[in-house]
Amino acid sequence: MIDLSVLVPILDDDLQLKELLPELSGAFSEVVIIDGGESELAQQLAEHHGAVYSRCCPSRGLQIAKGVDVSSKEVIWVLHVDAYNLEHPTSRLREIRESGLVIWGRFDVEMPRLRCVPRLMNMRSRLTKICTGDQGMFFSRKLIEEIGGFPSQSLMEDVEASRCLKKKFPDAFVACREKLGASDRRWLTNGLVRTIFHMWWYRILYFFGVSPSTLYRKYYGGK
Repeated sequence: MIDLSVLVPILDDDLQLKELLPELSGAFSEVVIIDGGESELAQQLAEHHGAVYSRCCPSRGLQIAKGVDVSSKEVIWVLHVDAYNLEHPTSRLREIRESGLVIWGRFDVEMPRLRCVPRLMNMRSRLTKICTGDQGMFFSRKLIEEIGGFPSQSLMEDVEASRCLKKKFPDAFVACREKLGASDRRWLTNGLVRTIFHMWWYRILYFFGVSPSTLYRKYYGGK
C-alpha cells in the first residue's frame, strides 16, 4: 500500500466513483472524496471503501484545497474521477514515495479515441511545466504549503498551482512519462477545434488578468 493521499473531487459522478474506488482503496493508504454536491450514494460508496468523505461548494479549486486540508499524508495526488489505466502511474508514485523526494509533477495523458491531442498536451506540459487536471497532478505537502496552499479558485486552479510551484520550485518538477487514461468525452462532444480554441482563449484571458470567477461565468454560461 502506497503511503500517500489521493484526492478525488466530484460533482454528480456516482457511476464513475463506483468504478474508481475499488482501484484506489487497496492501493493507497488514504483516499479523500470531496463532493461539490450532496450525493448520499457517493458518501455511502466512500464509507464502504474506507475513504474519507467531505463536502464543500462546487468549485474544483475549492474542493481540492479542502481535500488538501482534510488529508493527512505528505504526498498528494489529485485524480479526476473518470481517470483510468492507473497501474503504471501507481507504480511510479510508489517509487516517488519510497525515494523521499520533495517534488511536484504530473503524468502523460492518453485518451481512448484521440491520439494527437494527448501528445500535444504532454509536449506542452513538459516544456512549460504547467499541469492540467487530466494529467493527475501530484505534489509534496511541503511544497504546496510553501506557496500558500492549493489555489481555491473556481477555474484555472491547476494552471495557477503550476505557475506558483514553477516559480518557486522549478527544479522540483517531474514530467512522468507513465500514461494516465483520461476521458475524451468533452473533446468529442464539443468538437476538437472548438475545444482547443476555447481552452487557449480562456488561458489567454487569464494570462491578461481576467478573474477566475469571470471566466467561470463565461465558461458555464452564467451559471
